[in-house]
Amino acid sequence: MVSIDSEDGPMMLRQSAEENVRAWVFEEHAPTSFVVTFEYKLLDVYGCVEAKRGVIRDLPTRMEIDDAPVTCDWDRYNRQQKYLREQHVYPVELHVKVDGEEVGGPSEVAILSGGTKLVLPVRDGLFLVPEAMKNAKALVFEARIGKEVITISQISGWAVEQTWTLNLPTRIPPDAEGPYRGADPKTVCILEFDPLDGDGTGMEVSPCRKPADER
Repeated sequence: MVSIDSEDGPMMLRQSAEENVRAWVFEEHAPTSFVVTFEYKLLDVYGCVEAKRGVIRDLPTRMEIDDAPVTCDWDRYNRQQKYLREQHVYPVELHVKVDGEEVGGPSEVAILSGGTKLVLPVRDGLFLVPEAMKNAKALVFEARIGKEVITISQISGWAVEQTWTLNLPTRIPPDAEGPYRGADPKTVCILEFDPLDGDGTGMEVSPCRKPADER
């Protein structure tokens, strides 16, 4: 029989310690009591860096647990590293939304850097950007989506490391703030960037949309 008295420390850590102790299996022994100290250390690790997590046991009286918060999308990171090793490209994941609802994306996109224009197929929601373009000061993105041609410039090269979500509104909320309050929604693009770690950023561009037959 295990009797536990735990009153100190955050509730989540107390519950974790209790669950751990209740999973212990003891050999036959005379009834006794002892104090177990769980020492949790939160490592100062951020981003896609492997933390040296681990448990040091000095049973039955002490356990030291080193851990760190998960701040990286490791599945995306590992996929990205595989493409970089094998093809020297960044796999850019592209989502297209209309008023927040996801719709089908383009079959190809164009990326311009300086005097270079690359037409890149989109397969399984990914287009592959050469590794060297990460160093570009500004990229231009072009795509035909439905009956519109989208052109967005001044995209920083670092964005090729991130997931892109392109939102094409059909209406601007009446309570919208900023420069697009009252704007014609048919001219507005909102391009959001979701990094492997941390919070994302975005850019609102107008005008960026034209009917395809105007080009």
